[in-house]
Amino acid sequence: MHSKEEAKQKVAQLVEKFKAIPEKELLGFNEEQTKKYFIEPLFEALGWDLSNHKEVTLEENISKTRADYGFRLNEVPRF
Repeated sequence: MHSKEEAKQKVAQLVEKFKAIPEKELLGFNEEQTKKYFIEPLFEALGWDLSNHKEVTLEENISKTRADYGFRLNEVPRF
């Protein structure tokens, strides 16, 4: 788990990385690229272990709808 300061620094780095990409290039990002370069690194910076299936699940059916990610605490989906 990261400290709050480490998390803030990593999120700030992601924001700068995002800002450095020209808008035209961003418009060409597909869903997988967006996940790989921004969404997953953001959740990792916030301390989520995306490789731990008891903590984060991918493409899960939650509340009768499909979610790209299911985040769990004590193996119970929270969001």
